[in-house]
Amino acid sequence: MTDDELTTYIQPRSVHPCAESLRDYALGRLPEADLAECATHLETCPSCRQFVETVPGDAFVSLVQKASHADTASSESANPLRLQRGFQLIEEIGRGGMAVVYKARQSDLGRIVAFKQIKQELMTAEGLLRFQTEAGVMARIQHPNIVQIHDVGEQDGMPYIAFEFVQGGSLDRLLSGNPLPVRAACRLLAILARAIQVAHDQSIIHRDMKPSNVLLAWDRNLAADPSSERFWEGVIPKIGDFGLAKHLGQPEGQTYTGQVLGTPG
Repeated sequence: MTDDELTTYIQPRSVHPCAESLRDYALGRLPEADLAECATHLETCPSCRQFVETVPGDAFVSLVQKASHADTASSESANPLRLQRGFQLIEEIGRGGMAVVYKARQSDLGRIVAFKQIKQELMTAEGLLRFQTEAGVMARIQHPNIVQIHDVGEQDGMPYIAFEFVQGGSLDRLLSGNPLPVRAACRLLAILARAIQVAHDQSIIHRDMKPSNVLLAWDRNLAADPSSERFWEGVIPKIGDFGLAKHLGQPEGQTYTGQVLGTPG
């Protein structure tokens, strides 16, 4: 018996997560408290990892399968869902003029984040400056009704920002052309006004306030009925996307008078 075989023989076998836990991990339903332990186990257990990768209907499965076939840079650029160092991109959840946002799992902490990456065609000095400005502005503002930053970095020359993931989506998805209940609308506007005032107190102007940039934290198990006052009582709005924000204390350089910003009316 070789030394390696002897070592394998005398070491106790690791305890594998049950099939239900592995399936929940693959489908993104595993409780936060168990995510880190399961992720660590999968890094060293090929059999459990193979099980996770064969769970049907899972975005992570297609992500791994696509990533395994991305042999060249061109194939990677054609496939937006790929494994990033430290992040597992699950699905695209938003796309704007400057960047793409994915729902992702931060591997070391096992938490779900919003992973924002600048578009390849905007990798210019101006585009990078805007991206860096957003990170700096949002890191400076700490408020429960403003989306918080978890991580900032660069991968393969592409800068990214990992934000707090707000599970309820954006306000524009709940608006159907009808007015909100009066009390709900007043409450929503008051909360947002107080939050944006915190930014104004630090000489930061958002410049792109619109329903799609207001994210909503609410229990997805509840029926989303925007016409109900009770529904809005449980909603926590959060302002996001400071990509066009302006710090009044900084010199000009990103925009000029008369330049069109944000989403056209």
